[in-house]
Amino acid sequence: MAIRLKRAKRPRKKTTTIVTKIPRGPKRTKASGLYQKYGLDVAAAKWAELLADPCGAELTYPCFAGTNRGYLVRLKTSVVLGANFYIEWTPNMNAYTYINGTSPSTGYTPATVQGAFSYLDSGTAVSLSGIRAVAACMKVYTNDSEMNRSGILYMGHTTNQLQVNGTNMVNVANMASGLPHTTRVPDCTSEILWLPGEGDAIGNQLAQTGATDGATEAYNSVSAGVTGGASGGFTIELIGVYEVQPGNGTGIQSSYQRPVSSTPLNNVLRAVIDNVPLVKIGSQLMNKAIGFAGKVAGSFMGQTISKLGLLAL
Repeated sequence: MAIRLKRAKRPRKKTTTIVTKIPRGPKRTKASGLYQKYGLDVAAAKWAELLADPCGAELTYPCFAGTNRGYLVRLKTSVVLGANFYIEWTPNMNAYTYINGTSPSTGYTPATVQGAFSYLDSGTAVSLSGIRAVAACMKVYTNDSEMNRSGILYMGHTTNQLQVNGTNMVNVANMASGLPHTTRVPDCTSEILWLPGEGDAIGNQLAQTGATDGATEAYNSVSAGVTGGASGGFTIELIGVYEVQPGNGTGIQSSYQRPVSSTPLNNVLRAVIDNVPLVKIGSQLMNKAIGFAGKVAGSFMGQTISKLGLLAL
C-alpha cells in the first residue's frame, strides 16, 4: 500500500507598505459667509477693515486697478473752529476749506483751500510726485463743558461743493442743511468715514499737492457743520492713510508693481457700506448710508468689519 506524504506549507511572505505623506502646504482657512458674499480676497478684506477703522487698523494697500503704488503713511491733524461753521475735507487733495462765522445765516467767503498735512505738501516737508488716499475719517467734538454744550451738528458725504464754490459768499446754515445726518451736539466725539470713488482710485499725481492744487469734483469729500454752538467752539480731527510717491532725487518714483488684489472696488465698498456705520454721532451709529444722495439704508448697531468676519485669515 502506497503512503502519500503531505507537502509542508510554505510560509507566506509578509509585505510592508510604506506610506509617504506629501506635504500640501499650509491649511486654508475657511472663508466666512460675508467674505464669500462680497467676493473679497484677503487683500480686499484687509482694506475693508482699514476703511472701517482708519485710526487703528493695520496699514494695507487698496484694491485700485493699475501698477502704480507708493509707500504707506498714517497722518493726523486738527482744526479748531467757532460756534457756527461748515468744513469740507477732500483727502485725495490733502485739502480742506471752511466757513467760520458768528451767525449761521450770514454769508461768508470760504477760507482759502488749505493743505491738511504738511508732510504731503511738496516744498515744505518732502518732495513728492503724487499721493493717493487709502482711508480717512473726520471727527468732531465740542470744546465746551457739558453745562454749556449747545447747537445742532450736521455730517455727510459730499463732492467738493464748497471748494468748487470758490470765493462766492455762502452761509453755514445753507451748506450744513444739505448734510443728511443731524443731531444735537453730543457730549462725545462724532465721526464720519470717508470712502473712495473712481476719481480717488486715480490719485493725485500733480507735482504739487495740498493748498495749491485747486478744486475738482473728481474726488470724494466728507463734511461737517454746526449751527448755534457754544462760544468755546469745536475741534475737528482729520485722520488719513496715504500712498506716497517720492519726487525726483528723493527716491524711486512709481515703478510697475503687481496689483495686490483682483477684487473690484465696488465689492469692497458694498461690504463696508452694508455692514459698517459710516456716521457715528455720539453714541448713535447713524447709518449704512451710500451718502452722496443722502440715502439712509437703516442702522447696524455696534458692528465692525473684523467682528463680522470679513477678514478670514
